[in-house]
Amino acid sequence: MATTSLWSIRGNVTKVIKYIKNPKKTTLPADFLPEALRESEEVETVHTLVDAINCSVKNAASDMNILKKYCGKTGGITAYHGYQSFSPEDDITPLQAHEIGMELAQSLWGARFQVVVATHLDKENHIHNHFVINTVPLDGGKKFCRTKQDYMDMRNLSDELCMKYGLTVCRGGAKGKNYGEYKAELDGKPTVRSTIRADIDRAIAATSFNNDFFDNMRRLGYEIYRYNKNGEPLAHPKLKPYGTQKCFRFDKLGPGYDYPEIIERIRSYRGGYVRLFPEPRKRVRQYSRYHEPKTLCSSYRYYGVFLRLQIKRPGHVRRIPYSLREDIAKFDRFVEKQDYVMNHGFKTGREVSLHMLQLGERISSLAQQKRDLIIEASRYEKHGNAAYANLYRLEAEKKYEQMRDLRKEVRLCKEIILEESEVRRRCMGLREEITVERNELIKQKKRIKIR
Repeated sequence: MATTSLWSIRGNVTKVIKYIKNPKKTTLPADFLPEALRESEEVETVHTLVDAINCSVKNAASDMNILKKYCGKTGGITAYHGYQSFSPEDDITPLQAHEIGMELAQSLWGARFQVVVATHLDKENHIHNHFVINTVPLDGGKKFCRTKQDYMDMRNLSDELCMKYGLTVCRGGAKGKNYGEYKAELDGKPTVRSTIRADIDRAIAATSFNNDFFDNMRRLGYEIYRYNKNGEPLAHPKLKPYGTQKCFRFDKLGPGYDYPEIIERIRSYRGGYVRLFPEPRKRVRQYSRYHEPKTLCSSYRYYGVFLRLQIKRPGHVRRIPYSLREDIAKFDRFVEKQDYVMNHGFKTGREVSLHMLQLGERISSLAQQKRDLIIEASRYEKHGNAAYANLYRLEAEKKYEQMRDLRKEVRLCKEIILEESEVRRRCMGLREEITVERNELIKQKKRIKIR
């Protein structure tokens, strides 16, 4: 099974071609080389799985730019970047994957366009091909503009080649799913729809003769829409989570969650009765007060407790705001920001801003050092001293890796600054919600004891 995609690139194509040609991602280990080539002198020329069509591999970017300038078509969309990703379940070698990618590129674009094909091996059990297609054709005619039909041709030809090489093929007929949701479910991470499905399962398990399913869903904070304004039944009933204007159709939540299927599950449910909400602890103060977090660090700490609690003990918060569902779906990213804030002990967003400025200064300094090292490497290359030149280039690459890590920190700081007030607001809203619910449950328990 191979999945495909193709999207447009604006600006210079040099950066994207440099990315797909990265030797760290495309270098073929000696174990995968055929026996005849292992001792051959040509090994050095085939160890990198990068090829080009209608241009040279070494100067692919400059060849594309020369053609653009010659035809006077340097603006707009300059290239298309695509991939062909093979399933980890398929028994495929890197050489076979590269051969399939070359056949695909030659059949689709080889007659008119310049194409670079690279096979990436850096991820374990995830071999995939990259394509960069110049939008200006060799004859200088109409630029390539990707249409839905072009993408369908790419996908269909990819499936044919997979069948030719004995690989599995994606079968149609299933309902489409957002890639982010698919990837999260594949990794076992929660999503917005998975939390909704979990609430539906809880409502079904807590439904009995005296406890209706829709009442349970309303107690969980959902609004159910089964009829339109005229009182006619909706063809596709839907629900709306607490704290949002967005509705979700039952039939879009997955198998077993369409409205008729839920009714059938309720009728045929034979499991034990489950409490919709956990009982409050016995020793809880009736009028417990939660103080507003004073610092950025405490806001992230308290809000992180709520997220973990909702993941481990569903039902601790009755009416889960939609914002909390979204944060649960992005829990890993939140933990990354929380750890960063806690480790640095930031109290205000101003401190984060100052730290971000310091990171910017360090990046500028490293960039200057990297430029100096590259200049020195070029000087040694001109004098024929390749050994020293390689040492300087390795040092320059280390500086680049440090810059890359610092840029990631800068992006993290920007997100923290933008979310400072929002995290505090959400934290206080959840605290107030839990306080009210806990006091209500304690009062109900007291009434039962009096009776």
